Amino acid sequence: MYPTQPSSFNHVCTQWSNQDWTVFLRLALPVWNGSLSSSNPQPEHFFRVIDLLKEQEREISLLPCGQEVLAKLPSDPTDPFFYFKRKAYLLAHNRVEFWKLLPGGAEYLSDKTDHFQLASELENWMRQRPAVLALKGLLIIKKNLTRLPPEIGLFTQLKSLMIAKTPLIALPSEFGKLTALKDLYISHAPMRQLCPEFQNLRSLEKLQISETELENIDVLENLEGLRHLNLTTNRIRKVPSAISWPRLELLFLDHNQIAELPDALYGQHSLVCLVLTSNQLTALSAKIASLVKLEILYLGHNQLSTLPDSMQELERLDSIYIEHNAFAEVPRCLRSIPSLKHIIH
Repeated sequence: MYPTQPSSFNHVCTQWSNQDWTVFLRLALPVWNGSLSSSNPQPEHFFRVIDLLKEQEREISLLPCGQEVLAKLPSDPTDPFFYFKRKAYLLAHNRVEFWKLLPGGAEYLSDKTDHFQLASELENWMRQRPAVLALKGLLIIKKNLTRLPPEIGLFTQLKSLMIAKTPLIALPSEFGKLTALKDLYISHAPMRQLCPEFQNLRSLEKLQISETELENIDVLENLEGLRHLNLTTNRIRKVPSAISWPRLELLFLDHNQIAELPDALYGQHSLVCLVLTSNQLTALSAKIASLVKLEILYLGHNQLSTLPDSMQELERLDSIYIEHNAFAEVPRCLRSIPSLKHIIH
């Protein structure tokens, strides 16, 4: 059964008939499979192609010139190569925009007439400038980048990277080569996932990914160098069940969609501050008593009605926030914590 005008893909579905989809997908699938022979595609293959088209159109639409690009490279049911032409445009665009951020990049490009033709030369330009490759810090704020180009992997000495208010939707696999990176900040970006190679960033100490569309954080589970982890205001539903963050002191998971916490979280014995505000928690495990260094705990705006009695063993707890839950009264276990100075309810 062929897909028919998926409602989530507005631009194409409003212009293509069911027959258009049938023609396009039968032409496109051999291209995606890297084969010139005919294929016998399954329905799941069709939907995979639709997802790719949908994501690409979303990415282009995030650019100020997005509608102009879509008009120049229109979706054509009889020519699946429009997808690859758009992909080539995005790669060139992102390379040029990234180039402008580098020391001497904007000046180098200023007298060039065809930036997109030059885009493929970015790597050679970088390799000829040791000072560029030796960068320790990089700021990308309010730029028209939807992806970092593969050349980001050349910055093997980079220690600090900030990306904010930029329409970044994904990180390339080459991002995993930034093994010297200690501080990473990504905020206000429509990014939905992290590349698998992110798990190679074992030097990370401070990581903030906030105000994004991130759902899955499994690739973070073995970043053992983390001390500060801020994942506020995303779409996270699940904390990995095998996390190992032995040095972690500050953990912000507020404003997500987390309904339960894995036992592994309670094994992070260095935690001093844990922020779980505005999630969907209904209970905490008695194992929370294992967080022996915990001083500040935010639990407001959840669905909690009780707290485990073991919390009275948290001898360092100074402040707890439990407002906007389902407590009939302040839980008794909190009254038995001599160090507790502030109960916000």
